[in-house]
Amino acid sequence: DDDDDDDLKAVQLLGRTWKIVEHESNNENEESDGVDLKEKEVVTVDAPTGGAVGHLPVLEPGQIFEYMSGCELTTPTGTMGGSFYMSRVSPQTKSCTIGDPMDMNMEHQFLMNVEPFALIADDGGGGDLSN
Repeated sequence: DDDDDDDLKAVQLLGRTWKIVEHESNNENEESDGVDLKEKEVVTVDAPTGGAVGHLPVLEPGQIFEYMSGCELTTPTGTMGGSFYMSRVSPQTKSCTIGDPMDMNMEHQFLMNVEPFALIADDGGGGDLSN
């Protein structure tokens, strides 16, 4: 590690990749305990420089960034997983939005994996699922 790496105590979210999967039942009898689910990939979002909902936040240790997005499924359940494209940056780096000028240093970039999590429709019907 060189001395410059010691100054990189914050991270900036640069983009994300999501794999969204629908679960289709292979069993006509939905009430049985062992419902066999078939997966059908719905969409892959690959936006390594698109931020999250247009934002490229800079986070210091202990800080959080929350955002909400959604997807439409034709089934009541599914999964979503992927990764965030991140870069180690100086805490003096300012958060920005898509279109703002920024220094994208490839040397300090890394992927932060997000394990698949469940998407479950609410009782209101329809398949609009927010994560």
